[in-house]
Amino acid sequence: MIIKSKIKIDGKYISYIYTHENNDQLAILLHGFGSDMHEQGNFDILSKKLLEKNIDSLRFDYLGHGNSEGHTEDLTINIAIKETLTLLKKYSHKKINLVGVSYGGGLASLLTEHIQIEKIVLWSPLIDAKNNILKPQNHFCKDFLGEEALKQIKEKGYAIFGNTNVKFNMNTFNDAKKYDAKKVLQQFKGKVKIFHGTYDLVVPYKQSVELKSKNIDVELIERATHCFYDNSNKKVIEKTVEFLK
Repeated sequence: MIIKSKIKIDGKYISYIYTHENNDQLAILLHGFGSDMHEQGNFDILSKKLLEKNIDSLRFDYLGHGNSEGHTEDLTINIAIKETLTLLKKYSHKKINLVGVSYGGGLASLLTEHIQIEKIVLWSPLIDAKNNILKPQNHFCKDFLGEEALKQIKEKGYAIFGNTNVKFNMNTFNDAKKYDAKKVLQQFKGKVKIFHGTYDLVVPYKQSVELKSKNIDVELIERATHCFYDNSNKKVIEKTVEFLK
């Protein structure tokens, strides 16, 4: 069964999809910044595959994203956490897993401080915000984050995310200074699986490799791009389901 609905949080309607058959296990799917709960179709496929393995899924559009109300520049980590926890209260599952993509990867890591999590899967995760937002490590991000973005925000009150029309402001920089998703993830005791493409121009795959530990497994997907918006998506989806089932 697929439930498509909206819930009002702090005066704004947040759009979500709950795919379920009343299973004990739930996967919360967290999309990237500037994307939505469909993740260019990847989350649609993933939710269907998960249900086939008796895993329900819950996904939603962050404030200002997709069909949710609000503006992207008003989104903060605190708001995204509140949205997740508020939606989660509507349902009851024995085991909760997280699947986080890019920005959603950092969010997933930080959520482990608020709820009991069984397993985590991260795709192209933006875990090290300081080296991606404050001081970008790669040439692509240096064009629209870091000092360049601060210059735009000072002049116009906002900056544009990459080649999109998605706006962000100082909230993004303040979150990067306030939260340390990398440290939180390294303290998590459950199993973590990270998938990262070697052709990722947004988040350097080496950042994921550095996270590898006894409970954090990292698998590089050769020639795959950021968030797997290419023909590598089927492989990553299958591996994600295999890890969670």
